[in-house]
Formats: sequence, structure tokens, C-alpha cells
Amino acid sequence: MAAGEQHGVGSASLFDREAFREVLHVQALRIPTRDCQRFMRLMTGYTLDRPKLRCVVSDGDSADTRLLLLSEQLGTEGLGALDEARRALVEEAGLQVVHHDVTVAYPHLTADQVLRRLLPRGTEVPCAFETVGHIAHVNLRDELLPHKRLVGQVLLDKNPAIRTVVNKVGTIENEYRVFAMEVLAGSPCLETEVSQHGARFRLNFAEVYWNSRLESEHKRLVDEFRPGQVVVDVMAGIGPFAIPAAKKGCMVYANDLNPRSHHWLVRNIALNRVASRVQPFCMDGRQFVRLVCGAPLDGSPPADVQQPCVAGQQGAAGSRTRQGLPEGSSIPPGGLRADHFVMNLPASGVEFLDAFRGALRGRRGAPLPMVHCYTFARGCESDADVLLRLEAALGGPLEAPARVTTVCSVLGPMMAFVYYREAEIPEPDALWVTGSALAGAVLGQLLFGYLADWYGRKPVYLHTLLLLIVGTFGAAQSGSHVIGMNFVSWFCVWRFVQGLGLGGDYPIVASITAEYSTRRVRGRMLATVFSAQGLGTLAATLVCWALTAIFKDVRSLDYVWRIALGIGCIPATFTLWLRLKLPESPRYSIQVNRNLPLAAANMQALMGGGYTKDDPGYDHSPAADRISLAAFRRFARRPRNFVALAGTAACWLLVDIPYYTLSSYLPKVLSAMRFIPPASVANPEEVYANVWYTCLGSFVVIGCGLLPGYFVTIATVERLGRRTIQAGSFAVITLLLVVLAAAYAPLLSTPHASAFIVLIVVLFFFCNWGPNATTFILPAEVFPTKFRATCHGISAAAGKIGAVIGAFGYGSLNIKLGLQAMLAILIVPSVLGILFTPLIPEPCGLSLEDAAGGAENSGLEDDAYAAAEAARHAGRRRDASNGSVERHPQVRL
Repeated sequence: MAAGEQHGVGSASLFDREAFREVLHVQALRIPTRDCQRFMRLMTGYTLDRPKLRCVVSDGDSADTRLLLLSEQLGTEGLGALDEARRALVEEAGLQVVHHDVTVAYPHLTADQVLRRLLPRGTEVPCAFETVGHIAHVNLRDELLPHKRLVGQVLLDKNPAIRTVVNKVGTIENEYRVFAMEVLAGSPCLETEVSQHGARFRLNFAEVYWNSRLESEHKRLVDEFRPGQVVVDVMAGIGPFAIPAAKKGCMVYANDLNPRSHHWLVRNIALNRVASRVQPFCMDGRQFVRLVCGAPLDGSPPADVQQPCVAGQQGAAGSRTRQGLPEGSSIPPGGLRADHFVMNLPASGVEFLDAFRGALRGRRGAPLPMVHCYTFARGCESDADVLLRLEAALGGPLEAPARVTTVCSVLGPMMAFVYYREAEIPEPDALWVTGSALAGAVLGQLLFGYLADWYGRKPVYLHTLLLLIVGTFGAAQSGSHVIGMNFVSWFCVWRFVQGLGLGGDYPIVASITAEYSTRRVRGRMLATVFSAQGLGTLAATLVCWALTAIFKDVRSLDYVWRIALGIGCIPATFTLWLRLKLPESPRYSIQVNRNLPLAAANMQALMGGGYTKDDPGYDHSPAADRISLAAFRRFARRPRNFVALAGTAACWLLVDIPYYTLSSYLPKVLSAMRFIPPASVANPEEVYANVWYTCLGSFVVIGCGLLPGYFVTIATVERLGRRTIQAGSFAVITLLLVVLAAAYAPLLSTPHASAFIVLIVVLFFFCNWGPNATTFILPAEVFPTKFRATCHGISAAAGKIGAVIGAFGYGSLNIKLGLQAMLAILIVPSVLGILFTPLIPEPCGLSLEDAAGGAENSGLEDDAYAAAEAARHAGRRRDASNGSVERHPQVRL
């Protein structure tokens, strides 16, 4: 039967399930029942790995044995694919190899596997759906509509908790915000029940609006309410704000114009037993606001003295209808003293604000309520633009403090459009995407910094690059399954691996560069290496920009971001050869391995272009002075070392807080300048233009701010010194933040928006001509070779913790206080950076050993090392007396 043939909702004849049945001919080991666990662990990676199929089955010939099914990849002839160790253990245990047939049928396959076989080649499999009780809600692309019944039936079969699959039809155009839908598979009953934060909600999905992705926003707003407060929910729906607020102890007046929403609201009030704290209403939102505020419905200002008004009467304040009020409702004379108004209708909520004009004039001396009004941002609107729209609806300026909360931040517009059919990634997923890479980087810096001091720079250096390549390639291939792990889960896993390799590179790259450089150019070399980060960022932006321009089709965005990410593997793969040819650091060979011939061979390999097969390998001599936890504790107890480590770690943390905070909010600044055009998900051309101009704006900021800062650091780091540049740049950053915070509103207003972006670019310039570069340089110079990578890793990890604080902690402050207040608070870490900089020794012009505290702090006074030096010189004298002198390449420290 052809894929996509339609037979009606829930039809079992859409496709032949028996066609998926196949028999696998595999090998099996007959093992004693008591040894099942041991041999399962032994054969890890070689057992049958199919969903819903066990790798251990009963043996029909004996009750004392079981069959351990092996992977079909091993074939049916012998165990030649097993490694030698496993094969020897199998033979030693005398296990019998038998053939076994395994039947794989439709129930054993995932929805993704089934759809890939049923849908036409090249058709993208649906990646996710929204679950509302027993209902699965999908938004199918146009190319999948001919196969919609088939997709619905497979989703129904593979998700036991789902009994109905529906697809959205058309757009939301009615005043109740209810979209039309069609049932693709399963029961046509759309009455269901959902739970959120301890509350239960019953609804008919076809009659009311419900979005499960707003769960975190419901909780965020309800968390702002306090027990005993009065909450007025103007567009309450079925009660996602009203009922949790009542359960928290608030008195709630909930209204909705949709009679069916009102019906389910009443039922949910009874279901959650909050009838004593929630009063439901069904009337126009504008009239409801004025009724609650005690204002006349004709829009005239209220009288200073309100007369009691009951149902069907006219009060002194003017004509007031009571139509739509339930029996027993009590709106006090003069209205309510509400603490919060909730207006959760983003499409038109702002239009209802005119109901407040003059409505609160009678509340003399009483605090004004907080109004939570939801709206959709119009493409490039800044926070200031949104406030201007609010003021226009209210008919006057906002004298009380007002703020704009971004419910979903734009972190990946391409992914958001492809996987969510929205302009923004939902906040929980966006935080996971960002946090996974940062968490991997922190772990990588700590782990590989220590391993580089234990095993050596070269072997660990190679492994971090392999992790980076694997993580990047895996992220570009992140799959999308309709059950199990979805796209975000897989993407975060690979982002963590990517961050692990990237974080591990920090301490190793810095240590190798410092140990191979002379004192005259060491700072310049470290700055040059670090500037490659800016060149890579610029190259990545250019790639995205070019790919967007090449494809020019919003339907290809899924290919664009995958190709752009995957291209990053190409230069990293070429770097593998260079890292394979790189010899071990001679300093590490001398000061840690305590092996002068190995150091000489490493130096000769460096001069000659790399290792040969005759070069000595890694030295495991017991004379080696390797890092250990006890040795590091002794090292850190010395006041000089502790203070230096505290200084490098604190300064890196303090600079990354404003750096990552401002990087996160750069798109908002570009939007405020009207540089990025507005975008609507429903308009592919607008989405394309938005992505294209976002790439262009990032390119301009990087080219004008970040890169020049790197280059100026390279030119001045040896002349001015590290600490001078770092402290001076921290001071300039502080001054710029003061200007941005103090003149925030004038700078963002037209025509001064360009001045705001100029100041941001200058701020990024001084971040890179200063602490963003020097915090990378200093930890590589002021610690001895034995502990250099470990201390650099600790300092870098502190910086990534600062990035977490900047991306998440200050993001929360922006939600609560606004961007202007957040800019003011960023002044604090900049000032602290000035104060912590003097704790770090100035290494400019010193050898690494002197910069690290001298021979004593470097461990070069060790008796074993002195004995080795004496033996070496004695050997050279003996050789000289016999007429032959052993000559090693010169090893310069």
C-alpha cells in the first residue's frame, strides 16, 4: 500500500504492519544462568542492541543456561570480530557458540524508524509534538499533509499515553484565540485533563486555548504573587494563572469572554476546591477592568465618593451594567483594591489597557496595582518600543516603574523556526542549550588542566581536539525523534562533549605556548594565540552569512545551521596532523619528567619538524616529579601562590560576567537600532531577512570591536605590561558602563540608537584590549611548570562560571529589574576587577621560572634533580677525557 494513503481516522489499514516483520540470524553464547551479569558486562558493545528486544533469552534446551545474543554485525561465522582478550575469555570459559533466530516486528521499532520506511525518500520525519493530556498536537509541514493520517496512526501506535492525534489547520483568527484542528488518528474525543504545579485542569481542546509550553511562564508569574493579595485575571481562560494563585492563598477574580472557557473555568475551580478564593466572570475584558476598578463603563472618570451599587441599579458613579456577573459575586462599592492585574492575551492585550484611563483616579493615597500585560514583540522592537506602545494605549506616560520581561529569548532563530515553528526557542530549552556547553567547558578546563600536568601536554592536547571534533560533528547531526530523546536532548549532549574538548584546550594551549616562547615575545605569542578565537568567531559569522545568502530559502534553514556547524570540523581535523607532529614541551620533560635526553630529543624534533620512530617515548621513570593532590595542596598553601591563583581566577570570573551578559543582549541592541528587520514566522521572507541581518550585524560588531582589541593587545602587551593593560581596561569598562546605565533611555531613543551601539563596540574593544586577553595570558606565566596547566584550568573554569552568572544570573536580573538596572549592576564586577588585578605578579620581561616565583617555588631545588644534573656533567667529563664528547641539542629555558 502506498505511503500516505488515507482511510479515515484511526484506520488500521493505512499500512501493513506485517511488512515490518523480519528474522535476524545471529550468534549466541550459551552461558550458565548464574553468570549472566558477568558475561553481559564482558560482552558490552557486542550484544544485540535493538529497541524492545532483550539480549538475554531463555535456552530451550536447558533450564540451567541462557542464550546471550550477539550483535548482528558479528555475522554468523565464528567470533573473529571479537577482540583477542574477549575471544580468549570466551574460549577459556568453554562457552558454546550457537545460532539463534530473532524475530523483529512492528512493535519493536520506534516511530522514527517506522516513518522513515513509510514516508517517501527525502521527506523530513516530524520531530516533536505537544502533549495535552491524552492528545498529541502536531503542526505538520505542507510536504507531510498528503501523509498526515499515516503520521497520526504511527504516533498513536508508538505512544501508549496518547489516544488522539490532531493537526492544526490554518491560523488563529477568531477573538477567542482557538485554532481549527482535524483529528488524524484515534478517538475523536477532545475532552482531556492536564496537571500543572499541583493544579488539575479539565478542558475541551477544540473549544479553548491551551499551550503546555507556557507552563514555566505560568509558574514565574504566580511566584510573584503573595498570599492574601488580590489578583484580577482579565483573560483567565480555563484558569492557568487564577487557580494556582488561589491555591497559594490569593483572592482571585477571573474573567473570560469565551463562554466555553468560562464553563471549564467554573469546573476547574470546583475540581481544585478553590471556590472560596476564585470568583468567575464571563464578560468583555475592558468592561471587567472598569467594573473591578469601580469606574463607569462609559469611560468617564469615577466620582471621588462611590455609592453602593448592586445588581440592576445605577450608582452615583454612573451607569454600570451587572450583566455577566454570577449570583453571589461581590464587587465592593468603589471597586476592588487589586494588587495584580493579569492580561494574558498577547495578540491584543495592549488594546485593553485603555480601560485603565481614569479608572484608578479614586484610589488616592493607595498603592497602584501591578499590571501584567502580555504582547508579541514586533520583530525588531526593543524594550523601550514596547513601553511606548503601552503608554500610547494608556494615553499617558508611565510614571510608576515599568519593566519588560522577555518570556522567550532569541538564541537560535534558525532552530526555533525549524523545530518549534515559532520565532523563539522556549526558555527552558534555550537555557539547556547554553548551559550544556558551559558546563562541559568548566569540567574540561579542570579535568584536562590536571591531566596535562600529569601525563604531559602532547597526549592530552590530542585528545581535547578529538573531543571537540566529535562533539561538533555530533551536534551537527543531532537527530529528532518523536519519542525518547528529542532534538534538544541530543543537541545538548553533543554540546556538552564539544564544551569538554573546547574547555580542555584552554590550559593546554596556554601552557604549550608559554613553555615554547622566549621571555621577550612570550606575552605577544600568547595574545596572538588567543586572538585566533576572534578570527574563528568572525569566520563562523561569515560562514553563516554566506550560507544564508546562498540558500535564500527559509525551508532550508535546517540545512544551513547544520552545514555551518559541521564546517567547523574541517579546520579542526587539519589541526590533528599538526598536533601529532608537535613534540612534548622540553620544559615539561626537564622539570617534571626529569629526563634531559628526552628534552633534547623533543627540542631536536621541534627543530627538525617532528618526531621519528626512533625518538624516545613518554617517560614513566619514578624520578619524575608529577603533580599530585598532596603536592598541589602544599603549593597552594604558600601565600604567594594562593594570592596569585585567587587573582587570576577572580579577574577571569569578573571580566566574563559583563562580557557574556552583553554578548547575550547584543541582538536586542541591534534591534533597537532598527538594523534587524521585523520577522514573523508566518512570513518566510521576513525570517530569512531577520537571520541574514543578524549575521551581518554580528559581523560588523566583531570586525569593529573584538578583532581590533585583540590586535592592539598583541602590539602593546610587551611594552605596557599585563597588569597595566588589565587594570586600565577594567577602569575604561567601568566608565562606559556608567555612561550606558545613566543615559540608557536617551541613547536608545531615535536618533541616538547608533550612539548606544558605538559605546557597546568600544566596550568590547577594551574587553579584548585588556582583561579578556590578559586573563588568558597571566595564568600561563605566573605558575611553575608542574602546576601551570592545573592553575590555568582553575582560572579558566572560574571564567566560565562568570559566563554562567552573566548568561543566567544577570538574565534573571534583567527580567526583574530591566536592562538599564542590569547595566548599572555590571559596574560592580568591573570595579572589583581593578581591585583584584594587583594580586597577580607582573611577569613581563621575566623568564618563566622567575615569573613563577623562582627556582624554589618551581621545585628546581629538588635533590633528585640536582643529582641528575651532577651525573650528567660527570658523564660529559668522562667522555671528554676519552676523547669523545656526547653532544645534545641545546635546551633553552
